[in-house]
Amino acid sequence: MISHDRFFLDSIVDHLFVLDGTGEVYDFPGNYTEWRAYSDERQRTKEVSAKPAEEPAREKQRSEPERQKLTYKERREFEALETELEALNEEKAQLEALFNSGAASEEIASASVRYQEVTQLLDEKEMRWLELSEKA
Repeated sequence: MISHDRFFLDSIVDHLFVLDGTGEVYDFPGNYTEWRAYSDERQRTKEVSAKPAEEPAREKQRSEPERQKLTYKERREFEALETELEALNEEKAQLEALFNSGAASEEIASASVRYQEVTQLLDEKEMRWLELSEKA
């Protein structure tokens, strides 16, 4: 009997000829569900027996991550960024205070251009600071 219906095979079969795809034919006493459980168990035992040989290599790879440290130039840049960020944050706060003060529209127009520049610079410098801080 050849069928793809598992329930049908389980109800009428008590012996299987299993074709494994490599040209081998195995004789299995039992139905399809029993063969599937046997096959899954055999696969698990192969994986378990193969894992100990693989794990030391994995542990070695994990234990030796090449962590790059900051170069001298990057360290100097990191220190300079901290002071630049403070100055830009202070300038941004002053510009926001100007906007809230209700000054003349001409002053606000020129200040808004600078505010956009400061905001963009802050974003760029903060991203670079984060990159360097992750390395440190």
